[in-house]
Formats: sequence, C-alpha cells, structure tokens
Amino acid sequence: MTRITLCRTAMSHPKIARQEEPDGTPSSALHWRAKDEGVGIGGTVSESDPIRICVSHNWAEHDDYHRFFEYINEVDTFFYSNLSRPLAEPPMSRLDVEQHLATQIEAGEILIVLVPVWEENAPLVEMQIALARRHRRPVVALRASGAQTFPKALETLVDDVVIWNERLIVDAILRHARGDHTNRFEVLDFP
Repeated sequence: MTRITLCRTAMSHPKIARQEEPDGTPSSALHWRAKDEGVGIGGTVSESDPIRICVSHNWAEHDDYHRFFEYINEVDTFFYSNLSRPLAEPPMSRLDVEQHLATQIEAGEILIVLVPVWEENAPLVEMQIALARRHRRPVVALRASGAQTFPKALETLVDDVVIWNERLIVDAILRHARGDHTNRFEVLDFP
C-alpha cells in the first residue's frame, strides 16, 4: 500500500504551508501537497513546480470545496497550489469582485467548477468561468455528488466534466492544465 505523507508546517492545519511571492514575501495563497514515498504519476508535476489550481467559490468554503482537496490529496505525488481565497472578505462593488477573482484565476493554470457552488450562485461562478476564458485557462467541472445528470447551461461553459473519482479528477487537471495525457492502467488483484 502507498503511504501518503502530508506536509506539516507551523500553521494549524497539517496540509497547509505558506507560499512565498517571487520577492520572498509571504503569499496569502495556500500551498497544499500530498507526498508519496513510492511511485509517482508523471513527470510534469513536482514539489518545485506544483499545478496552480483555482476552485470556484461564493466567498465561503462549501463542503464540496473541502471534499475536492481531500480527493486530490489521495493521489500519489500530485503537488498543487490552491490559489482560491473563499474566506477572503468579499469586495463590495462588482468591479472589485471581478478584479479580486481575476487575480486568483490569472495566477492559476486551471479553474475547477463545483456544481453545487454554481447552483448556489450561478452569476458569480459564471463570472469566474468568463475570467478563466479571458486569461485562457481551462475549466473543468465536477459533477454534483450522486447526480445522474449535469446542468446543460453549465456544460456548454466548461472544457470537461468529471465525476468524483480522485484519479479521474487529477488526470483531467493534468490533461487540461499541463497537456499531460497519463497512460494509467487499473491494476486488479485477484485472490
């Protein structure tokens, strides 16, 4: 069995480490990583070059927001930076909201859209999708847990729709953010 080791820092959460800006000052973005002490999934992602992910939000952490990070932490040697700031104080004007979100999305390599968050506030999430398009960032949506259908209005706005499976999610992120087409095979053990 693969052993996952989480990065522990001085902060209160064992999976969170502060990032630094290029000039060495602390960043408000959070860096999450899962480190595998075994075989990895590919050569395009490393601890020194994590995938920069932005996740749709409505200025609050949704249960699926936490669930998304729990899922991708289960994948061996997948390193990423979470650039979303859902707990930041929401700006008052539409222009300020757009500028604040644009800063998060522009720094990222991919936007992940959570369907329940879109259902709660479609205009705000659609603004995030439009900003991702403006900055030429791919958009991957995660189907709502247990849902058999996907909203048609959202389907036309995203590049890919993925179900809640950690390997499928990470493969979609690698494919769209870095152009890495993993050639993974399922290994089944029979007694």
